[in-house]
Amino acid sequence: MITKMHVENMLQEYMDDTVESYRLIDNSWEDEYRYVAIVKTTSGEHIVLKCYNNSYTDSSKIAGWARLASVYRRNGIATPQFYCSKIGAYGSVITIGNKQFHYWAEEFMSAKTLDDLEIDLEDLGSEFLYQVGACVGSMHSAAKREGIEFTWSSPYVLLDPDEENYNDALTWYEKLRYSPADVRLVEEIWEIYNRKREYLEAIFPSLPAGGVQGDFSTNNILVNEEKGFAGIIDYNLAGNDKFVTYMMQEGIFLSFECYREEWLDREKCAYMEQRFKHYYIGYTQQYSLTDAERGAVTILYNIIRPFRMDKVDTTLRKAEEGLWQEVNERLRWMHYELTREDILAFLEN
Repeated sequence: MITKMHVENMLQEYMDDTVESYRLIDNSWEDEYRYVAIVKTTSGEHIVLKCYNNSYTDSSKIAGWARLASVYRRNGIATPQFYCSKIGAYGSVITIGNKQFHYWAEEFMSAKTLDDLEIDLEDLGSEFLYQVGACVGSMHSAAKREGIEFTWSSPYVLLDPDEENYNDALTWYEKLRYSPADVRLVEEIWEIYNRKREYLEAIFPSLPAGGVQGDFSTNNILVNEEKGFAGIIDYNLAGNDKFVTYMMQEGIFLSFECYREEWLDREKCAYMEQRFKHYYIGYTQQYSLTDAERGAVTILYNIIRPFRMDKVDTTLRKAEEGLWQEVNERLRWMHYELTREDILAFLEN
């Protein structure tokens, strides 16, 4: 769909230069079209053009993402600069094949992502998780200090109407409540989960919020030649979130889920918990948690850790295969993680 002529026209909205060559990445799926062009200009410059047609990208959001990235950069975080067009706007509009696309231009970052280099996060030491946590903490401190807030939420916000965590938990409950699994344990887990959510809802207004990058995943984390943390890219999921819930969700994903095999035994879980602790230490050295945020850490862990989508999906797949002993083992693990009260003490001692 995107031709060299389109890339040329988009480029010239931002600079007086022409395209020597470009590499087009098609990230389209379902009902959205997302194209990224990595352009080399005739003057030898490199620039990234992003061109999206979907329900969540518009010029006002692009301007907000640009502002957030600018704040991060001023505070020493390695992340791309967004370029202003010749008319002073960050976002522009182009029609391609009867579809309206929003596009913008970003600085090209020479460092590669973990996924680009095919580096598994589990092969990197805890120091890397510390560096990631420190970056997230620096981001949140900068956004809080400079009052960066958006009128839209990041997609994975807890307690939003369409939140993934509750939908996954509800699917888990509805599929297991009348199954051959230990339904007494299913009901107990469900009751505890909802009780903890109610508590979280009560304290939620007291938790500081602001703009977050929105997608701290391995395809966006940059690494240097020594396999150290080198920066972060991609803002198309940036929006508002509670800082502590975002920190916990990303930390749990990076510390517990990025492994070639799933581990639920206590020894391996203890190893992953140490990695999470390094992430948390890095974060809290850069961002000072309020008392309300510290008070939310354990309950956020309880709700997020056992009910991540991959954990729920694996449990339901085992149920479909009739492996009820394994399902019940997973239920006991979920109950343990859901009822733990030692998380904050572990992380801070």
